[in-house]
Amino acid sequence: MAKMYVTEIVRLDPYGPYLLGGWSVGGILAFEAARLLRELNRVVQGLFLIDAPCPGTIPPLSQDTIQLLDRLGVITSKELQPQPRPQLQQQWRRPGREESIRAHFMGTIQALKTYNPLSTREDDAYDAPPPPKCLTLWASDGVWETIEKAKGAAAAASMRNYD
Repeated sequence: MAKMYVTEIVRLDPYGPYLLGGWSVGGILAFEAARLLRELNRVVQGLFLIDAPCPGTIPPLSQDTIQLLDRLGVITSKELQPQPRPQLQQQWRRPGREESIRAHFMGTIQALKTYNPLSTREDDAYDAPPPPKCLTLWASDGVWETIEKAKGAAAAASMRNYD
């Protein structure tokens, strides 16, 4: 998938320099796209990774977490409302949209399980521009911790103190 993104990036802006970023697995795609752009001798000035899992060190999402995200509408964006443009409304209401998004999400999880990132060091085998500066942001809590905190806050708010 990163190769397809790089092809389109270079088609739209053949010379760069580029700023790339992504959230979650999108961060992994941005990392790989930056590596591929460097192989093409293109300059990537910056790389922004937001809650991107680190392949090989963070286990893939558990089935319980995937089911929770699906129930919350995170995977299929059930809660989002389409813009009033007719073509977008038509796409939004397309039969099978949720199943297609869910299948894409699961395919991405599977691809991440087998992804083995290559180095971005300056002394790599190819003559490439220096690696990009990278800003990494990670949430302090995951999905489950956030839910537990919300439950605790809701329970505390519903308690009454009788002196």
